[in-house]
Amino acid sequence: MDIDTKEMPIIPTQPDLDPTPKNLRSRVYSLLRKSERFTKTDMVYLTKGSFWLFFSQGVASAGSFLLAIACAHFLPKEVYGDYKYIISISGIITTFTLTGLGTALTRAVARGYDGTFKKAISVSLKWSVFMVVGSLIGAGYYLFNNNYTLGISLIIIACISPLLKTVGLYGPYLSGKKDFKKSSLYNSVESITAAVAFFIAILFTDNVIALVAVFFGADLLTKSFFYFKIARGVTTDAPVDYTAFNFGKHISFINIWLNISAQVDKVLVYHYLGAAELAIYTFSTAIPKQVRSFVGMLAPLAMPKLAGRSLEELKESVPKKFLLSLLVLGPIVLAYIILAPYIYKIFFPQYMDSVFYSQIYSVFMLLLGNLSDTAFTAKKALKEKYILSLGVSIFSTVFMLISVYFYGVLGIIVSLVVTKYLTALVMFFLLKNLKELPDENTASKATV
Repeated sequence: MDIDTKEMPIIPTQPDLDPTPKNLRSRVYSLLRKSERFTKTDMVYLTKGSFWLFFSQGVASAGSFLLAIACAHFLPKEVYGDYKYIISISGIITTFTLTGLGTALTRAVARGYDGTFKKAISVSLKWSVFMVVGSLIGAGYYLFNNNYTLGISLIIIACISPLLKTVGLYGPYLSGKKDFKKSSLYNSVESITAAVAFFIAILFTDNVIALVAVFFGADLLTKSFFYFKIARGVTTDAPVDYTAFNFGKHISFINIWLNISAQVDKVLVYHYLGAAELAIYTFSTAIPKQVRSFVGMLAPLAMPKLAGRSLEELKESVPKKFLLSLLVLGPIVLAYIILAPYIYKIFFPQYMDSVFYSQIYSVFMLLLGNLSDTAFTAKKALKEKYILSLGVSIFSTVFMLISVYFYGVLGIIVSLVVTKYLTALVMFFLLKNLKELPDENTASKATV
């Protein structure tokens, strides 16, 4: 997945026999600029930013992988299934906050409106009330039915999640500032802290409530530390883009349907097949999702660049870059399909039932080079995002509901892959017919 840019000038190399680091950097710089004739991409920007993003994701993936091994060995499938179900329920409840605020904040900060960051904090807390109410209603339901594990876990989520969502806004702010080094280092510390805390927890207990408390508590502590560190550097008189909040509301409303459809698969497996089957399903999708996370880390790189490009440039470059991405993603998918049985046999022998499902699911990774949705966000193409959100969510949910009922885990896996490919086709069609919106020259106030 690449980042759009205008054609960049070629920096001529100078003959130099002194192999100093400075001359080496000059040669690398020149080589990257020359490669832009083929990639049509700002390769210097991509290389600098992607190094730190891949570093961060590498740390997170390594931590997740080691933690998955630990969970496979120390936690019963039923316990791990219960835990993943609660995390999925949390994800669904979280959709009723301003989940699009981070995207809007990144876009505003990238355009010079740094003051939007502090204003976004109060807006985030204000809109978190829906998540708190939803969590407490769910907790009341489960407690009334004597399911204290789920009930108490949802109370924990109601207390911590609003703060977690709010302090986590420092990440989108750093993305808007293009400070990928600092963002990646902070994310790495978060990942390591959470992984270590969770690992220590599973050594001493398999109590689901305790695991949920450790997961959310460790995340809140690290995010809060970095939030206050960043907030001190933002001046009180920095300009605010008030239109970002209305844009964030639209993105949030769109995300409701997308986020629910992203979590409903776990809910369906849990209710129809049980906690153990949910554990098997989770492990079948874990490794492909880590690959998706690696590629997805380039989205923060893409957003500031795409926001400054013309629509005609995007229409021409996005499909071409997708085809180029297949040259990289194709061999990766093929290699994973071949190696998956050996990977699971070595690291997750308790979950060999997940291998076949994982091989099928991995086919979706061929679509990871599609930047269409990022282009829609950069161009504030809300109509297109609404079409994708509602259409994909409704189709995906109905398809999964039918598939899990008749074919179990296999049905869920196939329905997810088919939905992703159909979505990609719709994205390319919508991008081709997208019309440019008037440029925003000023940011007028709006009710938030």
